[in-house]
This record gives sequence, structure tokens and C-alpha cells, in this order.
Amino acid sequence: GDICASCADGYAGSDCSGCAVGYQDSDDDGTCLPECHNSTCSGHGVCDDSSGTATCTCRPDFGGDDCSTACPNGRAGSSCDFRIIFGLDIPVAVTNWDDVGDVPYDIDDAANATGFDRVAYRLILDDEEVWVELDPFTVDATELGMPMDVVHDLPITNATVASFSSNQAAISVPSDGNVEMWSSCYSAGPNGVYDYDDDITSGTDCYGCVQVHIGMQPILSFNRWSDSSGTHELGIGPSPTGNPDYTFEENANDYTTRRLEVYIREP
Repeated sequence: GDICASCADGYAGSDCSGCAVGYQDSDDDGTCLPECHNSTCSGHGVCDDSSGTATCTCRPDFGGDDCSTACPNGRAGSSCDFRIIFGLDIPVAVTNWDDVGDVPYDIDDAANATGFDRVAYRLILDDEEVWVELDPFTVDATELGMPMDVVHDLPITNATVASFSSNQAAISVPSDGNVEMWSSCYSAGPNGVYDYDDDITSGTDCYGCVQVHIGMQPILSFNRWSDSSGTHELGIGPSPTGNPDYTFEENANDYTTRRLEVYIREP
């Protein structure tokens, strides 16, 4: 065959028919595309080359093909087009949040929302985090935070997940699910475990949960914040032990960083 004096980027060999280091031909069609070998996503994302070419999924507050572009302060999302409206550093111990004023938000800007077409919840636990983005389930931005005097036991649509946790896979195909957000006590649903289909058993101000599910799987969970004592319950993805939604795990002590953020996208 022909001998090549030099090969195009990504190709190697005397006839340039092979892939150079850092490139792959996953479908054997002769086209060499980047693999994750040489991609660090600037330290602000994770690389996946299972589609045949290296693609960075950026942490919520970074963007760009290589995750090198920091979003402006208070902004997040792949295009930095979501604005934070609630920020909460979660304490270890339960302190019985019964009223909105009891919640120690460090960011509370929902009252200034002017309309929104997407909502996102972000849970950060040490160096792991998850971002779940969905269509709004309420038109009132103030109801997207801790549900002190409101019950959201509702279906959700067009949800996607960016995950930076070994316990939760990314979900790029828009999917349906549900939210369970209330301050009530609750019991396991028909399947006998605490998960996506729990039943409220009391009025408000009893136990509390903030959970987002896709299909039958918990994506993020924050429980027990309306109880009178105990330890908060947190998790990304389904619990490896116990109930899938972390009810009764009292595991907040497992983490040094525990933060919940809520974002909206305003057209």
C-alpha cells in the first residue's frame, strides 16, 4: 500500500490506517475519533467515549466542550442558563423545621422569579453530586424549596440527570418520574419499601422528605428534616443498603459537605 509521509490528527501507521494514541475507531469504519485517554475535562467534569468519541459532561457550574468555562456566580447548567433560587447547607442534626423561617437558607431568591420553564435540583455530598433537571411541577418558584406547608406528590416529565457519583448513572434521554416532597410522616407503599411510591400518613410537620425519582428509582433524597430529633438522611441514587430512598438511615454524619441547591431557567 501507499506510504504516508505524515498522518492527519488521530491517525497512525505507515499507511495512516490505524488510530493514534488517544483516538479510537469503535465501530470499525476507519474513522478515528477522540477517546477519553487524553481528556481530563479540565478537572470539572467526566469524560465518556462509549458513543465513539470523547464527550465531557461538565459539573453544573462549568460549561464548554472541555468544561473549562466557569459559569457566572449563581448560574449553572450546560449553558449556564439556570439561576439559583435556594441554597442550603444541610446540618447533621435534625432541628424540626416546621415553618419556612426555620430553614437556614444562605440563598433565598425565589420571590424574584419572573417565570420559568425548567427546574433543577442539585445535591452535593462531599466530592460527589447529582444534577436532575425537569419540567416545572408548579408555577410558584417559592414552592420549589423545602415544602413546609405544601405537598408535592406529583409526576414529573422530561427529566435528565448529570451524575458525578458512582451510585447513580447519568440519564441523557428525557424521562418521566415523580417527586415526593412534604413535611408529613409517611409509610412504605404497596411494595413494602420506602421508595418512589410512599403514602402520607399524617398532616404536616412530622418527618419530611424531598425526593426526586425517575422511573422507580430515587435520584436524590433528603429526609427527616421536620422531625423533632435525630439525624438527617441523604443520598444520591438508590441506597445500597436499607430502603432505596434512605428513609431511617440517619447517615448525614457520613459526609462533611452536604448541600442542596434549587435552580430555575427563566426564558
